[in-house]
Amino acid sequence: MKGFKLSLLLAVLVLIASVNGQYWFQFGAKAGPFSQNNNGASVAIYTVTDQHPTSGSLAFWVGEDLSNGAFLQAGYVIENESGYYPSSCSYLSCSGYEQLGTGQAEWFYEYFLPDSYNTSFMGAIGPAGSAGSAGSRHTYGFYSEGNNWIFTFDGQKIGEVNLGTNNSGPGVPVAYGEIANTNNSQTYISPVVMYNLSYYKGNTLLLSRDGYSYIGYGYGSETLLSNPYGVEEVNNRSNYFEVGSYLPGPENGYQLWSIGYHLAISSRYGNFSSNSTYLAYSNVGIYAPQEINESNGSREFFLGWNGTGAGAYSGPDNRATVKLDSNVSEVAVWKKQYLVKIYSYSGNVSDRWSNANSIVEFNLSTPFIYSNATAREAFTGWSNGDTALNGSAEVNRPLSISPIYKMEYFVKAYSQYGNATGSGWYANGSVANISVSPATIYLNNTARLHLYSWNGNYTNSSNLGIKVNRPISEYAGFRKQYLVGISGELQNGDAIAGPVQFYIDKNKYNSSAFLFSNRSYSVTGAYYKGVLIPLNYTINASSPSNVRIPLPVSNIEIYTSSIFGAPVNATDYLRFANGTEVTMHSGNRGLIYLYGVPYGEALGYAEVDGIDYPISMHGGGADKIVLVTYYDILIFTGVAALAFIVREVILMEFERRGVHRRRKHT
Repeated sequence: MKGFKLSLLLAVLVLIASVNGQYWFQFGAKAGPFSQNNNGASVAIYTVTDQHPTSGSLAFWVGEDLSNGAFLQAGYVIENESGYYPSSCSYLSCSGYEQLGTGQAEWFYEYFLPDSYNTSFMGAIGPAGSAGSAGSRHTYGFYSEGNNWIFTFDGQKIGEVNLGTNNSGPGVPVAYGEIANTNNSQTYISPVVMYNLSYYKGNTLLLSRDGYSYIGYGYGSETLLSNPYGVEEVNNRSNYFEVGSYLPGPENGYQLWSIGYHLAISSRYGNFSSNSTYLAYSNVGIYAPQEINESNGSREFFLGWNGTGAGAYSGPDNRATVKLDSNVSEVAVWKKQYLVKIYSYSGNVSDRWSNANSIVEFNLSTPFIYSNATAREAFTGWSNGDTALNGSAEVNRPLSISPIYKMEYFVKAYSQYGNATGSGWYANGSVANISVSPATIYLNNTARLHLYSWNGNYTNSSNLGIKVNRPISEYAGFRKQYLVGISGELQNGDAIAGPVQFYIDKNKYNSSAFLFSNRSYSVTGAYYKGVLIPLNYTINASSPSNVRIPLPVSNIEIYTSSIFGAPVNATDYLRFANGTEVTMHSGNRGLIYLYGVPYGEALGYAEVDGIDYPISMHGGGADKIVLVTYYDILIFTGVAALAFIVREVILMEFERRGVHRRRKHT
């Protein structure tokens, strides 16, 4: 039997106490030949962390050889030193490392490829402490899906590998304790309990019918030292054994247990359900009380046992004997009766005892009880959930059934124009959705009637949701509207040609709007060229009209010239109130003209010959930017040079005529 090889990898990482370890001591139980040709195995193992290996790695696992020579195992390991360990390895490499500490237990799984005895670890190790705390119990196992073998921990998948076959062939499951890659036999191993060694036949998990001892060595192990560890059955319980130090070391092949079966007793009443394991073929007595009296409207009568499995008992006797020729289930069968109370609207009640699972019927003559023409109580169903006037219920508990009523009110919706809908009865607390359609009636192109209010309360919605807690009457009132054309104008009074959106009483309009007559509207803002402009303007609509609203929008003019007044073609970098930025050239005329700029605002600079000149405009108008150009500098330089030459010529003429220059005395 191959064995746990993780310690070989750990030795390479210098994480074990000795690099000379060469013993693989194995001790535990092997399933009998009935488990051959299986499709997987599992075992439950108690986690015992009170272990102190000073050499090698200590592990407890379930495993087996497969039909093609592959091997796999799953269990938990306790390392002898803390350090960084690989979390997953294949035949190619390891990936991922994790900090594990001595004295902790981690689940692992390992496999050997077909017909090979790899000396390096292939598999995975769980996180630190992943095998649970001391005293906890966990199930480790594996099963095949085709040629893929799935490794599990407490029923959850922790890994898989393709091993080229889907069965064990002549191999049988084993459940071993193992101290691997150690150099001595002195490590004390606290006993660890294992139980329910099982195997798969197809998808069915079966308990091993028998188990046999094995005290020996893993494949390739030195055998110079005798194996000092043992295995024994615990408390004469089938398939329940422990492995470790100071336990019997029986000869290999010693039968630890034979077939053991479960007797499961189940009862809904009496508090005597149980689940116990007995030796095969045992005679076990079972008992149930003849009757159980209960209060709160229920009573029970024992009818008999309903048994399943070879050797089970089925019959009316409350005392009987079961012969455990297989796993047996015994279910106590009871007949229950319940007290059923049926109430009427007036509160009268009728009592009756009915058998459990029988059907009881009840009824009402009318669904409504009227208080007046606009208020009534409406039947909504029975307390058991039935909604029909004639109801019925299955008697599976004590029943108290009464009719349920809910208050309803009448909601009326009406209008002089259009079609008002939504009138009817509504439950108290519900929402009545009423509406009128059409909400607009055109008189001509510039006048129309439009919904103005419900019961005098202004609204712009033809659909109204009303919470109903009383009778309600809602009238849809219409009022005349006139078409009003709306436009903006510049600061200088010119009309704005571009599109402007106006906010009137929080509604957005473009160039026109139908507005109710004899009502003032507040124009709170305008949206123009990406700028929201706050306004405080009032308009009225007593007839079709056009309104022009002044906006803080101006035309601006930027003129760039030299110091001598000549136009200069400058590059102008401008940013406007709406955040946009442009680059423009003033051209040969030195002029930039922009129409309709919000707030007349333009900020930036003009650039000529690498020199920037600021531009700051607000409120519109014109701005003149005087620039010093290269040609201005040439003119200044030429004039200065000419002046110097003229001065020198004049001085020379003075000297020629005998007028000497005034000399500085030294």
